[in-house]
Amino acid sequence: MKKQLLLILMFVAALSVFWACNNDDNNGGANPVIGTWKLVEEYYNGSQVALSNCDREETYIFGPEQFTHELYENTGRFASPYKSVNDSDDEEGDDEESDDHSSDDGSDDHNSDDNQTDESTDDGSDDNGGGGGNGGSCINNERVIGTWTSSSSVYSLTSTGATEVVTITFIDANSRFYIEKTTTVNGSTVVRRYVYQKQ
Repeated sequence: MKKQLLLILMFVAALSVFWACNNDDNNGGANPVIGTWKLVEEYYNGSQVALSNCDREETYIFGPEQFTHELYENTGRFASPYKSVNDSDDEEGDDEESDDHSSDDGSDDHNSDDNQTDESTDDGSDDNGGGGGNGGSCINNERVIGTWTSSSSVYSLTSTGATEVVTITFIDANSRFYIEKTTTVNGSTVVRRYVYQKQ
């Protein structure tokens, strides 16, 4: 009788350990990147860049295995250099078209004006990125769909046979993350930080 009771207890203990591990994998062990994220801030060598309303539409959607990256641009925009929030000239920004951030087509239409006023008094003419007054509408100009894997904070994003490896750093109790990209422009090192917020 004691042997049977001992076997039953051992079986229950093994089953509860298995159940706990399985629960961790399916629920508490879910990767914090899963969800919908929108671009909310961008920094150029530590200085914040003013984002247009179109820039703020840039979205990452992460599922358990698949991701979608949507990029937007203003149909009436002029080519313009990046301006920091404090409106200091940013000569390197003109050459930053080669930035390896996937938003080359969609998120280099930053305004030189502080965008905080755009949201309350948007008349359609502030999102042209160059201040040319030609208006336009914000359209989805690129959608990248692929798969992702991760090891710690290093994420591999694969689409159309190409893989981009990025480090995603979570902040604010996993409600935000940022990706940093380092490039060389005219012999100078440029660091861009893209900050996304969970929706």
